[in-house]
Amino acid sequence: MRGVTWLVLGLGCLACNPNAGGLNNQGPPLGEPTTSTDGSTGSSTTVAADDGTSSSTSGATESPTTTAVDPTDDTTGPSKPALVDTELLARWYVDEADTDQRPEHVLDSVPPAVDLELIYTNGTPVYALDDGNRGIQWSQAGRSGRALAPIDGTKLLDELGGASEITFELVISVQAVVSNTSRFLHIGTDDDNGDFVIGAHMMNVLQVRWDDGDIVRTFDTTLTGQRQVVHVVVDTTQVAEQDRIRAYIDGDALVTPDMEAPVLGAGLPLKDTSSLVLGNRTDGQRSMRGTLLYAAIYLAVLELPDIQNNVEVLRGSDDTPM
Repeated sequence: MRGVTWLVLGLGCLACNPNAGGLNNQGPPLGEPTTSTDGSTGSSTTVAADDGTSSSTSGATESPTTTAVDPTDDTTGPSKPALVDTELLARWYVDEADTDQRPEHVLDSVPPAVDLELIYTNGTPVYALDDGNRGIQWSQAGRSGRALAPIDGTKLLDELGGASEITFELVISVQAVVSNTSRFLHIGTDDDNGDFVIGAHMMNVLQVRWDDGDIVRTFDTTLTGQRQVVHVVVDTTQVAEQDRIRAYIDGDALVTPDMEAPVLGAGLPLKDTSSLVLGNRTDGQRSMRGTLLYAAIYLAVLELPDIQNNVEVLRGSDDTPM
């Protein structure tokens, strides 16, 4: 009994002295707020560690808690803008290979995918970096290398043919063009001027052709030789003829002196024998000197805020998001 008495007395002393036995390391009494590294307050609690285990700190778990922020985690900052996907039909990031490599296809990221076969002639095109972004590059204008896919039996003919509201989106870096119009994007056959073409025959214009060149609209601009984001908007539902084909570079609307336009409500005139080509005509010989870094097609009219959003994203990176 005497031993028990001494034990009880010892425990009583510990209860009277909160600093005894190392208890001074346990933090403030229960119910008093604690301050975290971010300046917020609350009682500490048990939180999960990165490896799936848990670590314990003192305090009542039923009190408000705060969780420390990992300084390496950038998800807590302002969200990064993403590309608009409104009615997205196809998107080719053109980032399949490192510099000087030659893969077989440019891959479409939107199912059902229409991958473009890479046809190499006279050493072009080759994959290269432009301002840190991958793309296919031509060392000379007028070469025949190209990325191509027949549209028959694909979503390109099924969905794009006859469409009256479309947005084409490109990222290009152009150093030189040929006088008979270098193609940035071309839909057509070997023996015509194209069902639909985006290109240039001079460095101070952007040219759009419709229905074998029956309609040609030229927009005033400057192809700078640096990476530029191009949008061509087709909206034949517009009453005003000048609004049925519009163009933008880096989010700025381009001016055109041409009033030729498709008829009201006209659909995109695609032939089932046509191919979609990036960087050239269907049979070649119309490359630019420069780099094509990205292409996308939307079955919708992107409004200016969406265009400017995509410009902000694509000027930073036009490769597949990591």
